[in-house]
Amino acid sequence: MNQSSVQLSVKKLSKSYTNKRILENISFEVMSGESVVLMGPSGSGKTTLLRLIAGLEVPDDGEIYLENMLVSSPDKAIPPFQRNLGVVFQSPALWPHMDVMSNILFATKKKETSGTRGIIELIIDEMEIRSLLKASPAQLSGGEARRVSIARALAAMPKLMLMDEPLTNLDSALKEKMLEMIKRVTLEFKTTLIYITHDETEARYISDKCYRLNKGILTTE
Repeated sequence: MNQSSVQLSVKKLSKSYTNKRILENISFEVMSGESVVLMGPSGSGKTTLLRLIAGLEVPDDGEIYLENMLVSSPDKAIPPFQRNLGVVFQSPALWPHMDVMSNILFATKKKETSGTRGIIELIIDEMEIRSLLKASPAQLSGGEARRVSIARALAAMPKLMLMDEPLTNLDSALKEKMLEMIKRVTLEFKTTLIYITHDETEARYISDKCYRLNKGILTTE
């Protein structure tokens, strides 16, 4: 693969909180359209790494590039909304005063084109939430809320999707179904995916490549 196909490049990244080193000299690349899994014990720095990539944190040392453009360094931070990425955390974090459809459309307001609505309709069908479009977040089950949060992130058509244990606490049947949906939709839209999980089965199913974090050190599986 040539350099133009590199979606994300992390170079010598380090981060500390209150003098405790969370990430130590992290370097890796993710190619366009690739699905990468981050694994490791709680407290190993996985969520911190995702927050740095998203622009929600600033590194102490090192650099982050998206499509060869510097977006993060100790002296520079491009805001998250300018990074063309979607983020799904463990909590769905839906807007409580909006129904499901309004939550999904909110992510597309600055990106509307003639083809946007058709793509949104396809995502709605792929995530199997058409019957929920007029419901409020308070009326959704945990699994339904997760599907809506993923649909909302995908509706913005990001080039890079970051997912931090999005299927935690779901039963095995629902988890399997949602994993299949996530894989199908990201492949369909050629979305680059970075996915955090503790689950080895999830990792094997969804990843092209797996990295493991332990005590802030990154290794390749």
